[in-house]
Amino acid sequence: MNRVVSILLLTPLLLTTALAQSARPLSQNKAFLSVSGKSIPLFALCDALESPNIVAVTLPDAARKVQVYTYAKKQTGEYSFLSYALSVADPGAGNIYYPLTPRDGQAIAVNAAYALRQVSTGVLENPSQALTPVWTSVKTREVNSSCRYEVNTRLMGFSSKRSYLITETPQGELRYQTFDFSSASAAQKVDGVGINRSSTPSLTLEGGSKQVTPTEQIFRFANQGYSYTVRVARLGQPAGARVSVTSGGKTLVNEVLTGYVYSERR
Repeated sequence: MNRVVSILLLTPLLLTTALAQSARPLSQNKAFLSVSGKSIPLFALCDALESPNIVAVTLPDAARKVQVYTYAKKQTGEYSFLSYALSVADPGAGNIYYPLTPRDGQAIAVNAAYALRQVSTGVLENPSQALTPVWTSVKTREVNSSCRYEVNTRLMGFSSKRSYLITETPQGELRYQTFDFSSASAAQKVDGVGINRSSTPSLTLEGGSKQVTPTEQIFRFANQGYSYTVRVARLGQPAGARVSVTSGGKTLVNEVLTGYVYSERR
């Protein structure tokens, strides 16, 4: 009798664990945020589509407390942060919900339902192409929006001026896109195939090349005399990513990414 009761009590926990594990992408990946010169590992990174913000959620501590950083695209480099309690995963129909409870003592609005929403890779048509965690939406006290996501993402990040997205198909075809903050308010949301969600890019370049060193992954693209180089630390190396644009031997852009998620296929 006791044995049967134990199995029944454990079943929801096992289901939650299984779904949470199936939400993990079939790649190695890490997300980081640079705050005051220090790299902080992230639990989630959301480039909001209906809100001019980027939301970064730190890894939970032993008490499941997280810091939620909100960057304003309209005000370059400015951000705010609040402490939340991150509850355990609440699975349902292929979605994983992580409820967020503010820890600042302020009253929570009725039906606020602050949470991070993730899609389990197990429900995708091609799970192996989900290289980064599939965060689909975020709702906090400051932001309520869906998140930018594309399958085959090798790098998604942001600087003080724009968001960056690099994808690579299983066949090795590379694509580089930028989304300037100066035109974020005019950008239109674009629903792609399947779970892909993005917005109209400021720039798209196809057909780049890549180079791997012991410490870096380097992506290179070219367009009308301009060279675009993206350098990101490989997994296991000190975090960091940088984008440079050169033309005629002159450096026109040299941006350090404030936050990013990077993946390597297994």
